[in-house]
Amino acid sequence: MTTRFGIHGYVAAYILPEGFETKCPGVEYAVQKEADYAMITIYHPFMAVDRIRGGYKKIMDFLAANGFCEEPKEDVLSCFEYVYEKESVTCMDVYIHVDSVSKTNSFTNFS
Repeated sequence: MTTRFGIHGYVAAYILPEGFETKCPGVEYAVQKEADYAMITIYHPFMAVDRIRGGYKKIMDFLAANGFCEEPKEDVLSCFEYVYEKESVTCMDVYIHVDSVSKTNSFTNFS
């Protein structure tokens, strides 16, 4: 049986210890400076297809409602997910890079 992983548009990442080296061919290293992220937690993220997409949508809707727009930065992950178990519940934290969104000119003149 062949296992196929349908990961499209994703980059797998892991925090490596200082001085880590590998002899595996094709492994690419990327370095990212420390950055601030906004986060939302999704409980049971894999129970329904739309839960993860809905988590991202809630963050982006909040940002849009508060006059922010997406502005990705180089050399920083604009978003990432962290999956873990907490009290026998699968959780996923979705992170959005704070500086990858910017305040738009949301002033409206009603006069």
